[in-house]
Amino acid sequence: MGKFQYKLAFGLFLAFFCFSSLSHAQVQKLKGEHFGQLNIGPGFFSSDLGRDGVFQFYNPRIAVGFNYSYRFHERWGVQLSATYGFYGEKDGNWRPHRGWEVSTHLVDAAVSAKFYILKRGTKGNNSGMPDLYLSAGIGGLASILPTLTQSNEEGKTSMPKPGITKQEFVDTWNTNHGGERVVSKKEDPNAPIILDQSNKDYLSAHKEFWFKQSGDKKYLLVPSFPISFGALWSVKNRLLLGFDYTIRIAISDYLDGLNPVGSWYPDMYSSVNFSVGLVLNKNCYVCNSSLGVRKFKKYRASSGYWF
Repeated sequence: MGKFQYKLAFGLFLAFFCFSSLSHAQVQKLKGEHFGQLNIGPGFFSSDLGRDGVFQFYNPRIAVGFNYSYRFHERWGVQLSATYGFYGEKDGNWRPHRGWEVSTHLVDAAVSAKFYILKRGTKGNNSGMPDLYLSAGIGGLASILPTLTQSNEEGKTSMPKPGITKQEFVDTWNTNHGGERVVSKKEDPNAPIILDQSNKDYLSAHKEFWFKQSGDKKYLLVPSFPISFGALWSVKNRLLLGFDYTIRIAISDYLDGLNPVGSWYPDMYSSVNFSVGLVLNKNCYVCNSSLGVRKFKKYRASSGYWF
């Protein structure tokens, strides 16, 4: 037998081996899967106080949350989520001349579409592979009871009065200090530095958010756009472990109660989440033939789901 015959025989054997392996491989179906997750991890609030920058990761606080997901397609799913965290920030060493401080409760609720880049496996079938996904959606981000304070040490600036606009603040500062400060062209000179009920005209004109007050209770509710990147691993039966990073882009700069002169980007809220999840479906089906006639049987896999 010549070299050509050897190559031909080897090629046919390899093709037959691959076909046999594929035809008997278990193809995991994730369509129709329901699962819930409990999340906890560090949260980061990018306020106008403290260090400059849209993304601030130097002062983490604990964020907790819950997710519910439904996978209506092998690659696509939808998720409902809610997150809570208590955050505080102060000027500290970055702006000692000002000395402002803020604390607030942040609550986020959103609905997102999920795209699964990788599909996780079961025992004996890519068992180490995770669900790797991207998600994006829309929701509401509430800042509840934002509290502003300022230090009374000599030489530090007082907190602006609610309702004073950026232009009025700059004019007052120039009069008192003989300076020539101006409002940046990127900013709205009529934007109030601190909101209150007297800003109804501004709220009505911008339609960016809703500021409501009942006695001494107040909150700010704004639309937000969460974007996430994460992974899910199947551990045992219906148990899942997950990890993701989520950033919530708000349309308002008043989540911390402030929009000072020199700030023209919105506040940001992000979190790194570690999660424990449970697949809510108890059974699944596994297709035993991916190339030939499709035969199905009932099967309890490492993750339970119907399809």
